Amino acid sequence: MKFLVFAIVCFSVALATDDDFCTERNAGYYADPDDCSKYYQCDDFHKTHHRTCSEQLKWSAVKNICDHAADVDCDRKPLEPPTYCLSLPNGHYHDPRNCSRFYQCDAFHKAFLHSCPSGLKWSVTKTTCDWPRYVDCDIGGAYKPPFRCNLRDPIPKKIGCLKGWEDGHRLIWNELLFTDRDPSSNVFSGILIDWANWQDYINSLACRCARAAYKKGYTYFGLQFYGECWSGPYSGRLGPFTTPDNCVQNYFQECEQDNTEFACVGKPWFNYVYRALPPYMMK
Repeated sequence: MKFLVFAIVCFSVALATDDDFCTERNAGYYADPDDCSKYYQCDDFHKTHHRTCSEQLKWSAVKNICDHAADVDCDRKPLEPPTYCLSLPNGHYHDPRNCSRFYQCDAFHKAFLHSCPSGLKWSVTKTTCDWPRYVDCDIGGAYKPPFRCNLRDPIPKKIGCLKGWEDGHRLIWNELLFTDRDPSSNVFSGILIDWANWQDYINSLACRCARAAYKKGYTYFGLQFYGECWSGPYSGRLGPFTTPDNCVQNYFQECEQDNTEFACVGKPWFNYVYRALPPYMMK
């Protein structure tokens, strides 16, 4: 035991500091969620010290010491950046284990891990670093999907309210992926609009439409007429945009663009448009 305590003091090596880790934590030791051989030490001033155990040892969250691997119940392994982008297109993506970090994937599937400035966290829906109160990620790093979608569903990113029809012609996509309005339609989903549980219903509608569009390789999709899912190939432009009162959210109130708790849907002849981002947990 004395050797193990000595190992913490003498053989632990300070690593690059994650400034935000201890911001809302009490003084003490905490397991590194990325790697069993590393741990965090938070001091009384909420300063973060990121350390690693000596070779062959792992951090024991039960004993709060570096211990022999056989005596530690931990099988976490670091998420290596080189493997992260193998199945992802060029773009920026969240770090599944740390709210304040994100990956940049280039056109050759090479990964670059970045950290947000101190005090900020990565926003999956906005694809930028933002203040924590605007980010759907808790302090432990667990991502909360918008509109309570499944973690393996594509992520519906709000774009805006668009005019869908003009002079009898559709202004954007012509493909109705499914409808919850018309049981006689050959693309009826089998689910009817649930007016009594409106917000839960349109949240589910956004998740289902994102899934249907993403499955067909479409980038954008729109929710129209309270219960229709429209999409199609991206033509290079979206529009014309209209005022947000032509699209509604909970309690049929005017749509709020930055609200990731409530989905939005278009009224008759209007589409609330989303972008289908890659799923949080890639299959």
